[in-house]
Amino acid sequence: MFTPKILHLIRTIVKVLECTKLFPFSWDDENNNLIVSSSKVTAIWTQFFCLHYPPYFLFTVYQLYNSLKYGCHGVMDNYWMVMMGVGHIICGEGVWGPYTKKREQVNFFQQVVSFDAKMKDLVIPQKSSNIIRKSEKFATLIIKANTIAAVTGPIFMNLVYILKPTAPQYIYHAYPDHSATCANWAFLVMEIYMKSINIIGAMLFQGWFLCSVLFELTVLSMLKKSSSPLHTKITYYKYLSFVNHLHNQCYPAGMLPLRVGIFGCMTITSSVILIRMIDRIHVFEQVIILQFLITMITVPFLFLSIAGKIVEDSLDLKESMGQENTGRNFKVNRKILKSLKPFGVKVGPIRAVNYNAFNAFVTNVISGLTTVLVSYPNLK
Repeated sequence: MFTPKILHLIRTIVKVLECTKLFPFSWDDENNNLIVSSSKVTAIWTQFFCLHYPPYFLFTVYQLYNSLKYGCHGVMDNYWMVMMGVGHIICGEGVWGPYTKKREQVNFFQQVVSFDAKMKDLVIPQKSSNIIRKSEKFATLIIKANTIAAVTGPIFMNLVYILKPTAPQYIYHAYPDHSATCANWAFLVMEIYMKSINIIGAMLFQGWFLCSVLFELTVLSMLKKSSSPLHTKITYYKYLSFVNHLHNQCYPAGMLPLRVGIFGCMTITSSVILIRMIDRIHVFEQVIILQFLITMITVPFLFLSIAGKIVEDSLDLKESMGQENTGRNFKVNRKILKSLKPFGVKVGPIRAVNYNAFNAFVTNVISGLTTVLVSYPNLK
């Protein structure tokens, strides 16, 4: 999967991120691999930048509380306050997460690249040889889609700010003198910079997760189709289980349940806005809300359905290897196979993402959306 084309795409992204001094990665051109950045500026600036998350989140919560208590703002203002608040949680995770887990992520990436090179030794039947090609196309799509979102997201978010800089979800709302030109420009530059970095961080984190899970699925599929000897498959299975363990160490404990929960709630909220209020909001807001909605449906689908498939595929592979176990090493291989355990994505309290998790997600979202639409028929 990690073909020269994919590695070149990743190298380009890492080189760009390195210029921001907010992401702790560098690219080793000599070995063509990811390494931890040795820049002290990056470490200091990342910690300083992350200081803005708690006060910004508390500010939006305070503004939302006042709005709901006194009814001083409309539905769209309340929507944006909620969106900004939860957005800073997700984006903060995308910046702070890689910083705190930088060594784990680099170690995992290096192991994956090394493992990927060894996969060439597997014997794959000709009719199944397109697995790697399909995987490369899917990985390219994930990387490019997240890159496009990282570029277009800040543009539309900042256009919304330019249209309504004094809206209650922005810090500039609390500034006493809105006629001051210097302050106006200062807040504009601050908003553009923060939103650009935050959205880039969020896209980077979910792109990393999806490519990692895709790699594991690709290896499982190749092992299942391979005609290599059983002992070779067992060795690769153990190695992949180890790589999966490294992958599970790459994220903050609450990443997966937090994202899925937030995306579910915001899918309902964004859908209600587009259904009931689309004719009363600006076109830039329509575009960004639609982009949010697509992201909040697509990401849980990929997170839950693809990640959940790892458990099922690893179990299927173990069973298929058991059926191959014949010959003079039958007893030895049987003991080894019994010791193998199915593995999957484990993040924090979630022991392993189930294959049917996305179905449960969709059921709850549709139920919640129906309840809101029926309960609030005159929402304006």
